[in-house]
Amino acid sequence: MTDQLIYWPLPFRGNFIRLTLELAGVAYTDTNFQDVITWKNQPPQAKELPAMAPPYFIDASNGLAYSQLPMIMQHLAERHSLLPDNDYQRKLCLKMMLDASDILLEITRHHGMTMWRQDDWHDFRSQRLPLWMQIFEQTYLKYGQPGAPFFFGDRLTQADIVVYGLWGTMTTRLPQLRADLTQHAPEMARLSDRIAEQTAIAAFETRQQHDMGSLYCGGEIEKSLRAMLKGDAH
Repeated sequence: MTDQLIYWPLPFRGNFIRLTLELAGVAYTDTNFQDVITWKNQPPQAKELPAMAPPYFIDASNGLAYSQLPMIMQHLAERHSLLPDNDYQRKLCLKMMLDASDILLEITRHHGMTMWRQDDWHDFRSQRLPLWMQIFEQTYLKYGQPGAPFFFGDRLTQADIVVYGLWGTMTTRLPQLRADLTQHAPEMARLSDRIAEQTAIAAFETRQQHDMGSLYCGGEIEKSLRAMLKGDAH
């Protein structure tokens, strides 16, 4: 039995988990769209760990299920020794993952509950998104080691996976936003580029972009998002 990730065949939230497993060199299985639908439609009592939506992770080493992206990431970071030794830095990793989850919720308009409109998108791109970028930037400047290979120094940790899973994935699939990141969080942009050079990540990106192209979050909300970027004179 290998680890199993239940998530849509899209980057978005799933890539944080996939990147962790790739860096750890762990074999895992991904799921196709229909398998995710089948799992999602099961009643709570049919799931080992009752959960509303993917991502959902089943760990082959203990047979246990994990739900919610921050919980899954915390478990995998502990299992594969990807957390810093310093207690406050470990808590910062969790805080960054929670912030990333909030950003993903915002950029998809709360899972596509509404579509983007030009005025709303303008406000988000000119105000809210830069603020989030600056929050990551200032966290790095205050508590990280800018110029070192990784967020906290010479050792790759969960913080680096969060940085690349969020900003690297976003700006490679939505390249119009790369200039925003470079402007508002230049150190984050440089760190993301350094992380992208890791052999496991570069190989994973090549495979995923071959299989999925430039897909990001999928569905009507991605169409809405791309329409905003196409028409944005920002």
